[in-house]
Amino acid sequence: MLNPYVEHQNLTVPDLDLAIARVLALIPQWRLRARRKEYMQSTFGDKPFSLDWAHLGDDHSYIALQAPSDGEAFIANPQPYFNHLGIVVPDLASCLERAAELGLEAKASPAHPARRRAYVKVVEGLMLELIQYLDEDPAQRHSYGA
Repeated sequence: MLNPYVEHQNLTVPDLDLAIARVLALIPQWRLRARRKEYMQSTFGDKPFSLDWAHLGDDHSYIALQAPSDGEAFIANPQPYFNHLGIVVPDLASCLERAAELGLEAKASPAHPARRRAYVKVVEGLMLELIQYLDEDPAQRHSYGA
């Protein structure tokens, strides 16, 4: 039986092209899975709207990014409590080198024996926590003691 896992997170960004380019540069193992412009009905509202969206990831999981299309103004996500999205990467140092090449703001987290982490601001409204695990033992990976 399949265990539940996170398949995707949907985020609104002001510049979809820039967000796509930066995410794929930071995580070259991912690809653009799909991209489309649509005129759609609001899920919980009655106002239709146009949307430009893209899925970035692999065959198992992805992030869904969306931006207004047709010159509409960017409206920040109405759910203001989103902080960041955590992505496991095979080589954090390489990701941080690419972030520096792109001129992105990045901040490493304190050292931990089982993982390395850093936060990267990709575009307004999209911060990634990039995590490289150094140990296969879940007890070590997920230890949060002082």
